[in-house]
Amino acid sequence: FGLRQTVALPMIAGEDLVGMIYVFRGYSNVFSANDRQMLESFAEQAAIAVHNATLYQQVSREKQRLDAILEASADGVLILDSAQRIIVFNRALARLSGFDADETIGRPHDEVITIDAKRAGLTLSEVEAGGWPLRDHSSFFVEGDLRRRDGAHTPVSITYAALFDQDNRLVNIIANVRD
Repeated sequence: FGLRQTVALPMIAGEDLVGMIYVFRGYSNVFSANDRQMLESFAEQAAIAVHNATLYQQVSREKQRLDAILEASADGVLILDSAQRIIVFNRALARLSGFDADETIGRPHDEVITIDAKRAGLTLSEVEAGGWPLRDHSSFFVEGDLRRRDGAHTPVSITYAALFDQDNRLVNIIANVRD
């Protein structure tokens, strides 16, 4: 190829070597300080891009794994955002409630989950009226009959748990629904 010079540049992200970049020249000439600075800057940016792509792949794999666990759970799993809109509604809960998971996403909790003939605990609305969620009392339960989409009932126990961020703000409410 008529190459006369090669420079190897390490791609370092943090303290990890994520790769090497090789620059080939077809002419012999001394690399100037400006050339070296430009190539080092390019290697740094490439290292950041490779590191971010690796992190993205790891996060994507972990999300797929967690989604599979939620879907395969024998218990119903419901995850709400901080405004109590449904963001996750697994297959087991679809079977218990008679609602298709797709039609529940984005809907308010109380439009889909209604407990009749309560036997123990408090409903989400009742607990929220009392000031829940609080960091110190982040979970509670209710037992009663879940009103299915068709109007029939299924006896259930639901445990609700609040998930907070590092600033003590409510992020999600996670409900485990057991027949």
